[in-house]
Amino acid sequence: MSHQLEYAVPLDYQDRRARIWTWLSIAAFAIFSILGLLLALWGINHDLKQIHQTLLQSEVGRIRSHAIRTVANIQDELHKNSSQDLAILQQSDYPRRNWSRSFQNDRSRPFAAVIDPNNTVVIHYDPALEGKQLPQIWFKQAFLDDAALADVVLTDTANLTNGVLAYDIQVPIIFQDQTIGTYHSGLNSVWLEDLYNEKKSTALSFWIWLLLAMLTFEIAAAAALYYTSRRVAILQEASKVARSRRYAEIGQLMAGIVHEIRNPLNAMRLNLHVLHRSEQMPREMLTDELALDRETMIHETQAQIDCVESLLRILQSYTRADIARPELLDMRTEVQATLNFVRPLLEHREMLVVARMPEQSLGIQMDRDRFRQVLLNLLNNACDAMQPGGTIEISLRQDQNSALLIVSDQGTGIPAAIQERIFEPFYSTKNTGTGLGLAIVRRHIEDVGGEVRCAARANGGSEFIVRLPLQQTKALLAALPQQTTSE
Repeated sequence: MSHQLEYAVPLDYQDRRARIWTWLSIAAFAIFSILGLLLALWGINHDLKQIHQTLLQSEVGRIRSHAIRTVANIQDELHKNSSQDLAILQQSDYPRRNWSRSFQNDRSRPFAAVIDPNNTVVIHYDPALEGKQLPQIWFKQAFLDDAALADVVLTDTANLTNGVLAYDIQVPIIFQDQTIGTYHSGLNSVWLEDLYNEKKSTALSFWIWLLLAMLTFEIAAAAALYYTSRRVAILQEASKVARSRRYAEIGQLMAGIVHEIRNPLNAMRLNLHVLHRSEQMPREMLTDELALDRETMIHETQAQIDCVESLLRILQSYTRADIARPELLDMRTEVQATLNFVRPLLEHREMLVVARMPEQSLGIQMDRDRFRQVLLNLLNNACDAMQPGGTIEISLRQDQNSALLIVSDQGTGIPAAIQERIFEPFYSTKNTGTGLGLAIVRRHIEDVGGEVRCAARANGGSEFIVRLPLQQTKALLAALPQQTTSE
């Protein structure tokens, strides 16, 4: 038969691995956050450049279209006069009439002019510049790398723009298949920059809101990551504590088993030794008194076996992984049913029970048998702590989202130093008993998310306080009478 071996991963290794993955997650989140920020900044820069380029191309296209129409009219004037001399435009009223009409309300166009092949201004929007010669290098920047702006230069030459920084758009003037001059029309750089700033403000507003949304998301994600990391750390610590406590319980359990079983075994070993010695004696030496002793030892041995068997049954109820069947219970009904069940025992031990119940139902989710076993163990513990004639007080009440069950006695009390230890397996302050009753109580209560503790009463005695999660759903509480009518 083959056996599959299971290897437990050391807890320290699990902690290291969890910390490594946590830091890797934080590092990955930080890297992606930085990359996202850099990508957003690149997007802003690219978007603004694209807006400026598109705006420049659009406005240049508008002025170029107007210049092409103007050049077509100039060429018509030249053909009408059958002359290629651009000087005749000075006598013609067409360019000036057209400029005065188009420049009147257009702040984007600072100038327009006709330049001959010698770079002499033939006719200009400002007559004072006519006849001026353009310098050999009369522009600052050309845009030859952009096909849409191949005929555009940036210039502030005084003889052409009157010192205004402008984009100069050039259209050739052709007469009889020869280029006899160039028409220049300007786009005001300052006006274009103002228009660009308006559109830039709109684009920046969009990007700012986008960055704020990204920042909000990243802060929320960072908070969630931090919360998750903290919860993982808390759960790991709780798991470590629970495992340590479980190992401690196993150690106590083994020590308790050894202690509780050793005494009966020693007694049985001694009885068997005496019986064996008596079996070797001659029959004539056996007397009635010796025969009676042998019978007594047999009965004592049987009693010790019954004691060990009883201990094993109690131990099994503590350690077995039985399946709980939680259901919605009304604590008032369950406490009353349990008291009715143990009333004969309480009367026999001359114990008085005072129960204080609330008017409203206290609903809890728990296995019915486990709840009653908890209450029976607490009642039995209270009875053992007092002499006949004592009073046991049971109190039920609601405390915020919890239901409290308090069982008090009038005994000698439990010292504060051992109030936590009494819930450990096989730890008992009584001369008799196994020390598993309160351990079973704590296990059943913690299995449903509750807690139990021991405290000293002001007027003497002890009280055990059980806190259980309260079920507030009215629809579920309405079903309680159907669940409890069989009691």
